[in-house]
Amino acid sequence: MKRKILRGTKILVTISTVIIIIIMVFTVKKDTFEYLKQAKPIFLLLTFIAWLFYILLDGYRVQILARALNKKIPIRTSLEVILSGLFLAAVTPFQTGGLPVQLYILSKKRISAGQGTLILLFRGILGFGVQMLLIPFIIYFFHAYLKSAIIGILLRYFLVFYVVVILFFIIVMKKTDAFKHFVLNRIKKYKDKRKIEKEIKFERVMKNILEEVNEFKIGLKLYFARKKLLLLWAFLLTLASMLSYYFMAPLLLYSLGQSGSIYLAIAFQVILQMVLLFMPTPGASGIAEGSFVALFQVICPSALLGIYTILWRFFTFYIGAGIGGFIFIKVLHFPEPKKTRNMHLEADGRIVKAD
Repeated sequence: MKRKILRGTKILVTISTVIIIIIMVFTVKKDTFEYLKQAKPIFLLLTFIAWLFYILLDGYRVQILARALNKKIPIRTSLEVILSGLFLAAVTPFQTGGLPVQLYILSKKRISAGQGTLILLFRGILGFGVQMLLIPFIIYFFHAYLKSAIIGILLRYFLVFYVVVILFFIIVMKKTDAFKHFVLNRIKKYKDKRKIEKEIKFERVMKNILEEVNEFKIGLKLYFARKKLLLLWAFLLTLASMLSYYFMAPLLLYSLGQSGSIYLAIAFQVILQMVLLFMPTPGASGIAEGSFVALFQVICPSALLGIYTILWRFFTFYIGAGIGGFIFIKVLHFPEPKKTRNMHLEADGRIVKAD
């Protein structure tokens, strides 16, 4: 796991550095320094405050989702879960590497892998729900800005990917036993074909996942059957947290002395956040910056576009990922004593029961 994280970090730094250099080469002009004389640094402070609200409200949301499963976790644990996830999303392809460490952090508070998965999944579902509510309004009011080729590609990617993910999730939930039988049967045939007698790593991982599916389904029913008010509160927190995130782009634009449309800046960020979630490069590096430039060039002068892109990426991505990196190092190097928990994190990212 450490080797993969290190490789992902190197790829992230390399791609980000190259992209920043390219953007700056093509956007920094003589006018850039004239524009910067109009800068208003106070809006950088406001952007940081917006980032704090975004993270804190997200942390409180994780607390509420845990409470709905009759589990109590401190805000510090919630923030560790969120920030470590941001770091691992930044250094793994498709931004999917955070789950094992997040589940491990939750396990130290006696939250099982199935319950932790449910909490984190619902966190994602609530965010997805807010975005889906906003998308129709964005298409209706800003359709004139969504006709470029790059935006069309991003939207098609989003639709195809999310439809596949949603269908797969429904199949697993509705046909759990059939899915379990299919997966284990395929693994058995693979082992028989290659005359493998010992349990292979993929088989062990799949068994662990399948064992947690039933507990996951029980928690799912609990959310909708008896914890509707907490779920509504979590949704409102999601909305507030994401609005804090979306306000960072217009605040940064104001920090550069510009006064573009707040609504359009928010609309573009909604689109970006949705389509960049599962891009193949670590942290969507390169794709995120390029997409931002393609979208925001309509509200930001070209001479400031490079600086604007770097500032936006710094506040919405690098701050959280950087803090998450320190938390990740702490989790790996300072584990709690075994007697205080019944699970621990293996070097390859697996969460297993302690002896």
